[in-house]
Amino acid sequence: RFEKRWIEKWTGMKCGITLFDSRLDNWEMNSSEFSDYIQNKQNVCIFIEDTDNNLFGGFIGKKIEIFNNHMHHHMGNRNEESNESKVFLFSLRSNGRLEKPTKFEFRKINNEGNRSFIVFRKEDQNLFMFGEQDILVSKKNILGNTRCSQRTFDYHGVETPFIAMQSGEFTVKTIVAMEMVKQEA
Repeated sequence: RFEKRWIEKWTGMKCGITLFDSRLDNWEMNSSEFSDYIQNKQNVCIFIEDTDNNLFGGFIGKKIEIFNNHMHHHMGNRNEESNESKVFLFSLRSNGRLEKPTKFEFRKINNEGNRSFIVFRKEDQNLFMFGEQDILVSKKNILGNTRCSQRTFDYHGVETPFIAMQSGEFTVKTIVAMEMVKQEA
């Protein structure tokens, strides 16, 4: 269903098992299973489809681990120069805003490093975030917090790569997290 061939081309891996599907799995505040299903996984691709039929998301190539006992994340910093390329965002379906599916690379804003991916705690209103709110997804039935803004990835001058709304707000239709697997030689 999703444009898997583009993700496979960009990662050099094949789509593997589905770790999380919002149509089947719980993603409500205080009981979300999302973090449980992606914790300690690596090479995770998260697809987001909104109610306007846009399809976008991100890829995390590093292991998603617990940090400070309250969130799972991958952090790009001075000591992890080679890891930033392991996190990227993408737009697969943009209702004509982009000519073809497009990949957006992580870029550091300063020497302190920036958050490239975070999964929030079960009791938080937010589910996960790429970058500094480049893509922020709230838990199911939490209104007004799910949005996109361009801050920590290179968007090649595209103003609205994921959604058409200038406000940046969108409504999630489906979230799917998939583990990518290395292709056999």
